[in-house]
Amino acid sequence: MAEGQPLHSLFAVASGSFKCVQVDREGYEQVLGFGLHGDMLGLDALGEQRHPSSLVALEDSAVAVLPASQLLEAGHHVESLERLLLHAIGVELLHRGDTQYLMSAPGSEVRVARFLLHLAQRQQALGQSTRRLRLRMTRRDIASHLGVAHETVSRALTALAHAGCIAVSQRDIEIVDAAALTAMQRVTRGLPRGRHVDDERMRRPVQRAAA
Repeated sequence: MAEGQPLHSLFAVASGSFKCVQVDREGYEQVLGFGLHGDMLGLDALGEQRHPSSLVALEDSAVAVLPASQLLEAGHHVESLERLLLHAIGVELLHRGDTQYLMSAPGSEVRVARFLLHLAQRQQALGQSTRRLRLRMTRRDIASHLGVAHETVSRALTALAHAGCIAVSQRDIEIVDAAALTAMQRVTRGLPRGRHVDDERMRRPVQRAAA
């Protein structure tokens, strides 16, 4: 699926993960979101009948290609298929709302905390660990998605680790204090210059839990 292509197919993620991107006139790649197992991608083309974004695989991945016109026509006659399409559209709208929530935080640590908790929730829906996260996307991808510099993402992860909220090992993240991370995501103002997560009294005794 490439940005600007006419709508011919929708794509159901069978395995792996994807990023959804738009490229502006200057060549800057804006990451709109991430597609995981079970997500239906390409729904944003239904309005204009043209894909407004592109899909890029983040790892070895597979999709089921669904001819859009046939799928929509069949939905008129098969009630269960129509419900499936409406569910997929609803999930896509929820993901867009989640993105707005991520972007509404004024502080980078808060945005990253929200991002990690959101990813944990998506993993939980797939029956995976809510504490051990494997970031398939790069720091730069996360930064583009959150609207910050990629160096800021690394600093925010370090700050959250120093506060005892998470443990970081390259692309592996362990949520070691979910309560503190949840408290952090509720901060609705920016942290003062020179102050970090632990300065806001978010630090708690670290309790490691099994996945």
